[in-house]
Amino acid sequence: MWTGPRPARTPRVKTGCGWIYVIVVRDPETSDVSNVFIHAGKEGGCASAQGESACRLITRAIEAGDDIQGVADTLAGIHCNRPGYENGDILVGSCADAIAHAITMDALAEVAA
Repeated sequence: MWTGPRPARTPRVKTGCGWIYVIVVRDPETSDVSNVFIHAGKEGGCASAQGESACRLITRAIEAGDDIQGVADTLAGIHCNRPGYENGDILVGSCADAIAHAITMDALAEVAA
């Protein structure tokens, strides 16, 4: 069992509620995603609670053996009443959609590494 710090990336994604930071933690031995956490900055409230609940479910899905990219695909495209734009051109429809973008960005960074 690994006892040291776990490798993690923290993609930042712009939503209609402001920036969110999605912490994607990888198992140091397998490089597989082991946990996903979210920090919604100063926004707090409902957006923060919804993001935390989504991340808890993502972690449970990973523990159950689900494919992380399949989980991201399930979250992608969910829209709320406050969409945002990442880099001015990528529509981020909700915090769930932002989590999906962050997981995908992490996967692309892992492949490039």
